[in-house]
Formats: sequence, C-alpha cells, structure tokens
Amino acid sequence: AATDWRVLKPTVLGAVMEHFVSGEPVLLDPAAGTPLGGGAAKEAGEAEETEEAEEADPAVVAEIRELIETRIRPTAAQGGGDVVFHGYKDGHVLLEMKGPAFQLKAGIENMLRHYVPEIKGVKDHRDALPKPGMNTPEATAIRELLDTRINPSVAMHGGHIALVDVREDTVYIRLEGGCQGCGMADVTLKQGIEVQIKQTVPEIRKVLDVTDHASGDNPYYQPAK
Repeated sequence: AATDWRVLKPTVLGAVMEHFVSGEPVLLDPAAGTPLGGGAAKEAGEAEETEEAEEADPAVVAEIRELIETRIRPTAAQGGGDVVFHGYKDGHVLLEMKGPAFQLKAGIENMLRHYVPEIKGVKDHRDALPKPGMNTPEATAIRELLDTRINPSVAMHGGHIALVDVREDTVYIRLEGGCQGCGMADVTLKQGIEVQIKQTVPEIRKVLDVTDHASGDNPYYQPAK
C-alpha cells in the first residue's frame, strides 16, 4: 500500500543524518566496491583545506542556506532542537544550535562538507567573536581540563561544556546539548565544574554559565539594559 510522504519524511531524514554522523562513505563504486570520493579524491580535498581562505562566495552561502533549511533543520526539529545559520567565514559555517541539535553537530558538519567541499568545519556562531582571554595560559589549562576530564563524562549524557571566555578572575562557560534546559544544570555547575576549575587555576574566583536554561538565550552576549 502507498505511504504518505509526510509520514515517511521524518524517518528518512533521520536515517540520512545518522549515516552522516557515522562517517561512512555516501556511495559505493558499483564496479570496484570502493567508496566514491575516497583515495586520491580525498587527498585532493584535504589538500584544498590547506589553501588560504578566500572571501565567501555568494553561491556557496546560498547552497549552505538551502541545505540547512531543507535537510538539517527538519531533522533537528524531530528532537525538539533547531539550527540557525549565522554566516560563513574562513571556511567555517557559523551556526546557532539550539537544545538537542548540538548532538547533531558531527552529522551536520559531515553533510555540509560532503555537498560543499569548500567547507572546513562548523563552529558555534558565538565562538567566532574575538576573545583575547582565550589566548591566556589560564584558558589553555581550563580548556584542557574540560576536554580531558569533564566533557568525556558529560558526553555520556548527551551534553557538552564549552569554554566561552576568561576575563581576569572570571570564567564563562556554556552548557550545551543535554545540559541545556536541565534542572540539575546549576547544581552540577556549582558543585562540580566550578570546583574543578578553581582547583586547576587558583586565580579564578567565579565561574559563570552564560546560558539561560529556560529559554536557551545567551545573556553573556546581550548588551546591558
């Protein structure tokens, strides 16, 4: 019996995104049974990534926008999240990933790079802003702490802790993915993450979460009222 495409579409899109997350080849060469786009083609693509970044091509930006609107946002919406395009700079797509959509970051990056080879990667749009404090020894130590000790544990619950900025004796972090909107987020921050950061860098006095868990907004970047 025929099935309504409106019923099939969410399942198909979900399967496509899961495939891109896996990193498996998109197509197989029917003659040789090998992935298309592999071997020399892949090496050529890697070589292109070393070239100096050029000004954003309007055609590339248009293609990125279309992929986000027609393929990525519908998939993110299935899990209650959303993905908003904020720009394309130096080969990186700047996105706002709301709620559970952060967990799709790897799949989103793989999909965009497959269709638009010029893309080097995907970044949270807020991380593209200049932050001198991120180049300090304190920031380096905190970033290593998050990457090696904190995030591996948080990732098991679908979350991620991002270092946003370091200003004098204050550290700003952002709770993403499964952490955003969690009722225990503030408790986790105060009793766990803050303690570990202060132990690693004694100069730090305050650790602030820039995420508004109720709405997903980021007051750290909003002008004072």
